[in-house]
Amino acid sequence: MRHPFLDALRGFSICSMTLYHLLWDVVYLGGCSLPWYEGTVGYLWQQSICWVFIAVSGAALALEIKKKGRKRTAKSRLVLVGWGSAITFVTRQAMPHEPIYFGVLFFLGTASLLTLCLWPVMEKKPKGAAIFCSALFFFLRNAPRGRWGFEWIVGPALPAALTRFGLFSAFWGFPPRDFYSSDYFPMVPWWGLFGAASAVGALWLKEGFIPNLLQKDIPFLRKLGRKSLWIYLLHQPVIIGLLWGMELITF
Repeated sequence: MRHPFLDALRGFSICSMTLYHLLWDVVYLGGCSLPWYEGTVGYLWQQSICWVFIAVSGAALALEIKKKGRKRTAKSRLVLVGWGSAITFVTRQAMPHEPIYFGVLFFLGTASLLTLCLWPVMEKKPKGAAIFCSALFFFLRNAPRGRWGFEWIVGPALPAALTRFGLFSAFWGFPPRDFYSSDYFPMVPWWGLFGAASAVGALWLKEGFIPNLLQKDIPFLRKLGRKSLWIYLLHQPVIIGLLWGMELITF
């Protein structure tokens, strides 16, 4: 059974992301100056998209496991890993100065597989899992920057040894200094948010209480949410093509 409000939230996030990327192309490919976009407001906007999209995917995973079982759910999430890997290959060839390693699709696929491996524990102790994952996200939010802490609450430096394994370190959230990705969602800290949302979904199922809000329908956003994968894959080539045709960006 689908939950319309989760699809609607996903649809809202994909609309917000499309607009954000439109401005990103105008600013960073077209050379247009938008101080508010490049500052705190733009950062908070970008983070709101990430948080909602990842949390919705985590909660939806729990409900999908209930409906399809772990094996069928794993197969559907492997598709995301494949698309994420394809995006890495394409960007390395077409835009070597802006490659995407461990982007959001790759993250959603691998985070789902990790959650599926841990599901027996998370399903049995959803409250504990939610607390653990939330703490992981909070205390290691700055891990890709080499620090403990959450956003502007900057803690001590993490051990430098964590960054010594190249792409393997970057995958887990401890990138070497020479690592760069224009869209980067490592397992640490983002699995903390994904796992917390999945644990909340597991708690709903364990207690037999699915919030009525999840059945609230916003048809237009729901339809977009159910096509979010294709919108994500196609929106940037379409936007870049239109901006290039309008001579707002050049290559």
